[in-house]
Amino acid sequence: RSGSMGGEPIEQARQAAIAAIRQLHPDDRVSVVSFANDARVDVPSTLVSDPQRLIRVVEDLRASGGTFLEGGWRSGAEQVAEHLDPGALNRIILLSDGQATHGVKDARVMPPIVAGLTAAGISTTAMGFGSQYNETLMLAIAEAGDGNYLHVEDAGLLPTIFEQELQGLTRTTGRRVSLGLEPNSKEGVEVAEVLTVLRTTTTGRLALPNLQDGQPVDVLVRLRVTRPLSAGALQGVMRARLAWDGPTGERGSRREQLDLPVLTGEAFSGLRLHPLVEEAEALQSIARHKRQAVAELDRGDRPAARASMARAADAGAPLFASSPAVADAVKETKVLETLFDTGDDRLARKRAMVQAYEASTSKKPRS
Repeated sequence: RSGSMGGEPIEQARQAAIAAIRQLHPDDRVSVVSFANDARVDVPSTLVSDPQRLIRVVEDLRASGGTFLEGGWRSGAEQVAEHLDPGALNRIILLSDGQATHGVKDARVMPPIVAGLTAAGISTTAMGFGSQYNETLMLAIAEAGDGNYLHVEDAGLLPTIFEQELQGLTRTTGRRVSLGLEPNSKEGVEVAEVLTVLRTTTTGRLALPNLQDGQPVDVLVRLRVTRPLSAGALQGVMRARLAWDGPTGERGSRREQLDLPVLTGEAFSGLRLHPLVEEAEALQSIARHKRQAVAELDRGDRPAARASMARAADAGAPLFASSPAVADAVKETKVLETLFDTGDDRLARKRAMVQAYEASTSKKPRS
C-alpha cells in the first residue's frame, strides 16, 4: 500500500488478492499484510471459512507512504510460521512496485534472512510490479525463498498472475529440490560445464525450482572424457541424484545412471545434436548473453551491453525457423534492443533479468 501504488495499481492489487482468496478452500489458511512506512497485518492468519469477510478487509486497503519491504515480508513470515504445517504448502507472496525506502534494502543482506525461513519449510514468491522496483533485490528474495520471481508490467494482469501462482502451488510435488551430478571419475569422466545457470546448495549440488506436475525442468550439462576408452563397450558415464521435499514434508531422493556406448572418432563425428539439446543450448546461450548485458550495463559500459544483446539475438538465429521457443526468445531480445536504443535501460534491465531467470528455471514451455 505504498504511495506509488495509488490509483489503478492498488485497485488491481486488491482484485488480485480477492481473486486469490476466492480460489482458496475453507481448510486453507491465508493472511494479508500491507506495507508502506510501516508493516500492518490486515488479516491475521485464518482459515478461509468466511471469504467475504476477508474480501471486505482487502477492499479497504489504501495506498500511502513509503515502502517497508523487509517489514512486510517479516510480518508475512511471522503469520505463516505461527501455523506452519509440514504437510502443506507454506508460501509468502510478496508484491512490490517500488524501491525499498525503509528497513533492509541491500540485495546481499535479504537472501540469508529469507533462506533461513526456506529451510524451515516456508517459501517466498516475489512479484515486481512496474518499472520502479529493485529487480535485483526481488530476484534474490525469490531465489533464496525457493519460490518464483515474476515481473509484471500491466496492472490488469495481476489477478490472473495471482491465480496462476496458486494453481502452480496445487501442482507442486517437490520443494527444496537439488540435483547432484556424479561423473564416473574412474573412467576419466568429469563435468566440463553446467550451461544452465543455477544456484548451488551448501553441499555443492544444483538448486532446482519446485517440481510441478506436467512441468519438466531442463538442466544442460557438458561432460568431458579425459582418457581413451574401448570402442563398442557400454560405459557408465555418470549418475544424477535428485532430492526433494514431498507434499507431506518427507525427504525423497532418486538416483539414475547414464550409460552410453563408446564410439570411434569417425562414428562420433557423424553425429548431430538431438533437436531438444540443440534448442536448450540456444536458449541458455541467449540467456547467458542477456545476463552479460545486464552486468555491463551496471558497470556503465553501454557499448558492451548493446553488443551482448546483439550476440543474444545471433545465438538463436540458426534455430529461429525450426524452434518456436527459440524464435520467441529472439523476438524478446529484439524488443530489449529497441528499449535499450531508446534509452529505457530500466525496463530493458528488468525484462532481461526475468527472461534469463525463466530460461534457467524452465518457466516457459519447450517447443
